[in-house]
Amino acid sequence: MKALKTLMIAAALIVMAASAASAGRTHEQILQDAQVEMERVCASLIPYMERPGNVTKLEVIDEDEINAFADNEGRVAVYMGMMNFFQSEDELAAVCGHELAHLSREHIKKSMKTGILATVVSAAVGGTAGDIVGNLIYTKDSRKHEREADRNGLYYAWQAGFDPYASVALWEGMSTLRDTMALEKYLSTHPVHEERIENFHVLLYRMCNDGVVTRYCEEITADPRLAQMYHEFESR
Repeated sequence: MKALKTLMIAAALIVMAASAASAGRTHEQILQDAQVEMERVCASLIPYMERPGNVTKLEVIDEDEINAFADNEGRVAVYMGMMNFFQSEDELAAVCGHELAHLSREHIKKSMKTGILATVVSAAVGGTAGDIVGNLIYTKDSRKHEREADRNGLYYAWQAGFDPYASVALWEGMSTLRDTMALEKYLSTHPVHEERIENFHVLLYRMCNDGVVTRYCEEITADPRLAQMYHEFESR
């Protein structure tokens, strides 16, 4: 299954490249179009952020790596390899929302402080035990930030009119490819596992159930599988 998915993506990229070549577009034009698309989609999410002023730049990086990130200077960057990986603008919105949420919730700044705290605790305890305690502090904080970015990023994209199911589809697709070199760097900072995918399913139902959003909710709340996952999750 993994091999098939990888081949399908490779074939899709080849078709895209061939299409671009046949249209006579230069590399610079392709990159410029990607930048325009990325800015259009990502910018449409910014009004729904808690701290929209934290965003300073939206950028496509001209490298084939499948990766995206937000930094402490307020930049959200998506690599060209990731742009080619997306199957729709809804998936682009899902990734943009996640990275924008890191900025809005100021996770980068908080992680820097946590990193300093973890280092201090590690040094104070000393030895292997100190390293373990320090790593636990940092890992717990990182997981919390990823959960917040998943939830808030989904909300931004949803409110901006993008299909919320795309977030689930994107992460499920990444899950099937998590052992491939192409996604190694992105998944090293955005780990994908069954719990994370389950959380996305639960978020879909919960946001509709709580009245946070309305679009797509008739379909979502009528889905017996999502209802079951939500109620099982809430009863734990």
